[in-house]
Amino acid sequence: EASSRRREQRNRERVTRGSKGQMSGRKNAGRGEKKGKKQEQAPYKPPSDILAGLLPLGLLGKVWPPERVLLGTRCCRWLRKELLEHVEQVAVVAATRKAGLEQRGAMGVVFNRLRRIQLSVQFERQPQSHALAFLDDLLAINNHHQPLQNVVRFLFSGNKMGFEGAVRTSKVVQQLAGLTALNLHANSLHARGTAELSKVLGQCRALKHLDIGMNNIGPDGTWSLCRTLRTCTRLTELIISDNRIGPDGVVSVSEMLLDCDRVQVLDLGSNSLENEGVEELAQVMTQCKALARLDLRGNLIGDEGATCLADVLAECEALTNLDLHFNHIGVEGVASLAGVLADCKALHRLDLGENEIGAEGAGRLAEVLGDCHLRHLALGANLIRDEGAERLAGVLSACTALTHLDLGYNMIGDRGAGELASVLGACNSLTYLALGWNGIEAEGARMLCSALGQCKAMTHLDLRSNGIGDEGAARLSAGLGNCRGLSRLELGSNGIGDEGGGRLARVLGDCKALVTLDLHANAIGDEGVRRLAALLPGCEALRHLDLGANQIGDEGAGVLAEELSKTKSLTHLDLHYNQLGEEGVMKLSDAFWKSKALAVMDLRGNEGGPVGVGKLEKSNGYQKPLLVRGF
Repeated sequence: EASSRRREQRNRERVTRGSKGQMSGRKNAGRGEKKGKKQEQAPYKPPSDILAGLLPLGLLGKVWPPERVLLGTRCCRWLRKELLEHVEQVAVVAATRKAGLEQRGAMGVVFNRLRRIQLSVQFERQPQSHALAFLDDLLAINNHHQPLQNVVRFLFSGNKMGFEGAVRTSKVVQQLAGLTALNLHANSLHARGTAELSKVLGQCRALKHLDIGMNNIGPDGTWSLCRTLRTCTRLTELIISDNRIGPDGVVSVSEMLLDCDRVQVLDLGSNSLENEGVEELAQVMTQCKALARLDLRGNLIGDEGATCLADVLAECEALTNLDLHFNHIGVEGVASLAGVLADCKALHRLDLGENEIGAEGAGRLAEVLGDCHLRHLALGANLIRDEGAERLAGVLSACTALTHLDLGYNMIGDRGAGELASVLGACNSLTYLALGWNGIEAEGARMLCSALGQCKAMTHLDLRSNGIGDEGAARLSAGLGNCRGLSRLELGSNGIGDEGGGRLARVLGDCKALVTLDLHANAIGDEGVRRLAALLPGCEALRHLDLGANQIGDEGAGVLAEELSKTKSLTHLDLHYNQLGEEGVMKLSDAFWKSKALAVMDLRGNEGGPVGVGKLEKSNGYQKPLLVRGF
């Protein structure tokens, strides 16, 4: 009897559940009908191809309409489930206050479910007010759902939020227990805001990366910051560039480095350290056993400061990158540095660009280059002239490790180019060569041509702003055809016309690995672009083509538009400041939207006409990740 009673009770429960299910089904159907009517009134649905396969979030953030947050009110309803199932990081991108975090409940649910979140926000319009409002919304979300505990990277650069923003940011940072990276670059914090932020940074025990550059924090702000950072023993990267900390601020940094012995990257660029500050820093560098990259660009360092650095460089066993760009280092300072380069076994990158080295300083470096281990050497804007180029050329063949050489802005002329050309064939490891702004003309191009054919490893050649002309372009094209690995060629501002452009078209056909071709600010017209366009469909690797500031008209634009429909790889096309009229702009616009690969076309500075401009504005929708830039 007891078992029969239990059986009858179970049957009654099944009937009851079935009737409730039918009732709920009717309710849901009614809701579906109401929802359908609502959608008919205001139809909106994200593109189906975005959800198909769930694109990577970085690309999804570009494809999505820029005025909506990736996890905003409309996006969240469509993507929340997919995000939770397939990703562990979320990048929130906002462009206007309209894209604020209005759907706080949905955001809280999403944040709570994700394990590791990267929160990246940079406002383009009215950044200060929007940044403050965003931080308020973020705090409100946390008060209701406490989701910020899973944020590990907080990137909030370029928002100019000031002291009020620093106060709000401090409250946010307090909730980020697992924070490993904080980027507050260019936020106008000043010393007062930095002091406010420093009160909570000591709680971030897991902090590894901190960027507080370009905030004008001065020596007082540096003192507050470094006093707190002493407790962040896991810190590996510290960026305090462009803050005017001066020699007094370096004292605080040096004391902090004694406690934070894991720091690998230290950026103190553009801080007016002068020789006194560098001397203070040099006293603790030998104790920074992990320091691998030191950036001291733009600090008014002279020969005395360079000598202080040279005295300790050999003891910095982990140092691989030293940036001394844009200082006042002369022959004496370079001689001191050159004397220890052979002992710096780990140093691979040295930037001495925009100093006062001259031909004599280049000669001092040349004496030791064969014995050092440098891979990247930058000597641009030092006026070494042809004499310095000659002295460097004498040892380049012995620099078996050298892969990057920057000699731009040095006025080496045709003679210097010839001296370099005589040894380039023996530089089997050289992949990057920059000779822009050197007064090299057709004769220098001819001598380089014969050598480039032997540079099998060359991938990037920069010859911008010389005077090689059509003749030099023709010479270069003959040699570049043998550089099978060439991926980037920059020939802007060289006076190349239709004839030279036509000859360079051969490079497109022979250099199968070419990704970027820069021909801006030349004299290429319709005939030259016709020859170039004919080879575009066969350039399977070409992504970027810069033909800006040339003489291309509607006829050339028409030919280019026809070939664009056949290209499968070109993503960026620059045609700014040409001679395009209404007809040319319309043809290029049609080709742009029909192309499956082309993402950016720059048509600024052209006439276009009212119809052409109107067509571009009408097409300026959410159909591509990046749109045609306006006039």
